[in-house]
Amino acid sequence: MKNLINTLALAVAITFAGTATAQNAHEASVKINKNNQNAVVADYDAPSSVVEGALKERLAKEGLGKMKTSKGFMTYSGVLWNSVSKEKMDVYFKVEGKKEKSTISVLVSRGYDNFISSGNDAPTIENVKSFLNSFMNDTKAYQLGLNIAAQEEMVKKAEKAFSNTTSNNKSLLSEKEKIEKKIAESTNDITLKQRALDEEKQKLQELKAMAK
Repeated sequence: MKNLINTLALAVAITFAGTATAQNAHEASVKINKNNQNAVVADYDAPSSVVEGALKERLAKEGLGKMKTSKGFMTYSGVLWNSVSKEKMDVYFKVEGKKEKSTISVLVSRGYDNFISSGNDAPTIENVKSFLNSFMNDTKAYQLGLNIAAQEEMVKKAEKAFSNTTSNNKSLLSEKEKIEKKIAESTNDITLKQRALDEEKQKLQELKAMAK
């Protein structure tokens, strides 16, 4: 079973390696709180459910702390995102997508509507771009984990079906042995009764012969 799962994991990894790639993270205008603000955006060839799950997992590892959801945005208020900036910030993430394509939008603010752009903080924007461009690896790993978990569940179901069939087969074999024993006993009983019948017939014939 372990070899099966490892083989599947390798196959999925190879297949998935050509997908879930970010298409050059770039700045764009994104509407938040009814206003257009500067954001960093990246596209991925992966379902939004996978991208969002991987993003939450990655941000937890980044230590951003408690997340809130507001109007479609995953929000982190007054957090230190050390790989992006050494200053506390408000960070907003939004994942959108259709079928196998998704987009992540990231907005960073130093409070209220003080959103960061390359014009007022180029290093922070570049760090956000780097995060999104490297995030494809997290998406691939997350998808692979989902596929492995799903296959493990399939293996469990197959093992249960196999176990049930094996158990049923043992029961049938046991019943077969009992039936074969009964057949053998019945066959022997038939032989004995046939012999007794023949003896009684012979006696009848002898008596009839004496009556003549």
